[in-house]
Amino acid sequence: MTGYKFYLLQFLFLICMLPYTEGQTIVNRFNNQGIRFYDLSDALFKKSRIIAEHESLDLGAPAMIPLSGGITVSYVSPDKKNCLVFARNSSKETGWKYDTLTVVHSHSGVTGIKGVTLFNVTERKQPPRLLLFNTDSIFLRSISSDQGNTWGAFEIINGYGGERIIHIHRKDDGVLIAFFCSNENLLKGGSGEGKSLVYKIYSYDNGISWGLPRIAVKHNIYSLEDAAIAYYNNRKKSKLYMIVHEPDNASALFSVSEDDGETWSYPTQLPSLFNGDRHQIAIYKDDIYVVFRDISLSVNANYISQTYGDIMLWKGTVKDIERKQKGDYIVRLIDNSPSGNHLLNNADINKYGYITMLPINKKEILFVGQGKWETARPAYIRSFILNTDKMISGNN
Repeated sequence: MTGYKFYLLQFLFLICMLPYTEGQTIVNRFNNQGIRFYDLSDALFKKSRIIAEHESLDLGAPAMIPLSGGITVSYVSPDKKNCLVFARNSSKETGWKYDTLTVVHSHSGVTGIKGVTLFNVTERKQPPRLLLFNTDSIFLRSISSDQGNTWGAFEIINGYGGERIIHIHRKDDGVLIAFFCSNENLLKGGSGEGKSLVYKIYSYDNGISWGLPRIAVKHNIYSLEDAAIAYYNNRKKSKLYMIVHEPDNASALFSVSEDDGETWSYPTQLPSLFNGDRHQIAIYKDDIYVVFRDISLSVNANYISQTYGDIMLWKGTVKDIERKQKGDYIVRLIDNSPSGNHLLNNADINKYGYITMLPINKKEILFVGQGKWETARPAYIRSFILNTDKMISGNN
C-alpha cells in the first residue's frame, strides 16, 4: 500500500470514530451480550397503520384493551385539556375500522390530561365494566358499562395521585387491587419531588370506590418509578411480576408476588439489557415479553447507545426473568429519532416513545405506539403486528 493511501485510510477511520458528543462514540449496546438483536424499525414502520394523527400537535400515549368486539384504543386529545377519544378495531382480520368516536370530558378540578390507562374489570356473568384513569397529579376515574360506547363523567378518587394506575388485579376473593407509583408529596396533591414508591389501593365494589393508599414495594436506596405489572398463571401457581424503573442509573428492578399482590419480594436489579424506562410486560403461556424505551444515554464514559430513545422488545420465558437470564432476543421496534440525531435533548425525547402491546397468539404480537415516526410531522399513533417466526427467518 502506498504511503498516501495508508494515511488516507487512517484519516477516514478517524473521521468515522469522531465522538457523537464530546468524548463519546455511538455503539450498539446490545452487541456482545450473548443475545440475538434484530432491527425491524424500518420494516415495521412500512407495514404499520395510522390509528390517529393531528396536523400540527403531538398526540399522547395510547392505551389498549381487548374486548369481545375487537380491540379498543384510547388516547388524549391534542389539546390535552377537555376530552379523550376512542377508536375500535371491529375486525381483526381486515385491520383497523373506526367506530363512532366517544368523548370523555375532563374534570373541572384538573387543568389538563397527560395520559390515560384502561382496564376491563368485568366479572363473570355480570354486566361489562371498563375503568378509565387519567395519568395526572390527581387521579380521575370514568366508568363504562357498555363495552366503551359511552362513559360516565370523570370523578376524583379521594384526592390523591401519582404517575398512573399501572395495573389492576382481581384477587381470588373478588377484591380489586390497583397499583401505582407516587411519593408522599404527590399523594397529597403537591409537587412530584421526593422518593417514589409503589403503592396499592383496594376496591370492594368492583372499581366504583377505592380506599386509601398503602405501600406495596419500596427500595432502601432507589426511587421506584414507572412500574409495570403482569399476571402469570400456570395452573400450579399464580404470580404477579413487576418491573420498575430506577431513574438514578436508568436501570430496571424486578419484584414478584406469590400471594395475590399482598406482599412483594425486595426489588433486585435485572441485567443491563433491560435498562430504560416505560416498561410494559405481556405474558402468553410461558413466554414473557417486555417492551421499553432505551434511555441508556451513556454505555460508559466513552460511548452512547445507538438505540437511545428507541422502543425495544425483549422476549424470554418466565424462568428467564425469574433467574435474570438474558432470554431469546431483543428487537428495535421503533426508531424514535428518524433524523438520526437521537433526540439528545431530554425535554424533547420525553414527549415521544409510548407503546402498548397484546400477544395475539404464539407467533404474533399487536403493538399500538406513539412516536416521532417522521422528523417533519408531529408525534402520532400507529399500529403494527410483529410475527416472531417471520422475524427469525428474516421475512417479517
